[in-house]
Parts: sequence; C-alpha cells; structure tokens
Amino acid sequence: MNVTKETILAVAKAAHISLTEQEIDQYLEDFQNILEAFSQIKDVDTSNTLPAFHPVPVADKTRDDKSREGCSQEDALKLSKHTSNGFFIAPKIL
Repeated sequence: MNVTKETILAVAKAAHISLTEQEIDQYLEDFQNILEAFSQIKDVDTSNTLPAFHPVPVADKTRDDKSREGCSQEDALKLSKHTSNGFFIAPKIL
C-alpha cells in the first residue's frame, strides 16, 4: 500500500485532528516505515510453523435458561415515588 499525503489527511479528518505541514510530512514518513516493516512478514517462510494456540483453554460458560417467578408489578413499583397507573414515570427526553 502506498501512503500519500491524502491518506494522512483522510486519517486526520476521521480522527478529528488538524495537522501542520511538518506533522503531515512526519506521519507520511512514519506510516511508510511501519508498512515497510510489516511487509517483511510476507517474506517469512511459515510452511513448517504450527498454528497459534491459546495457552489457557478457552470455553464458553453458559447457564441453563430456566424460567422462574419474578417480582410483582406492585413490588417493582413500591419504592419509586414516580409512578402512574402501574408504570414508572420518566422525564421527557424529546
């Protein structure tokens, strides 16, 4: 990938930051150096390399979804001062 001044400006715009010309030139050089360093990964022979693994086993922990009795509407509302007709009253947001 070729990094251009326009690429740097697009990234800066997405990050909502303004850059000086000096900063743009520095980031342009930095990005090109970073991409060049990562491009060396393509040249590594990985044909005899085993896939990565997790040193700690990873397993999903779930519980059975069991139905149980909840609290009544009256119990749910009894500690609130802001109720009306069996519902919570909240401030308008629009």
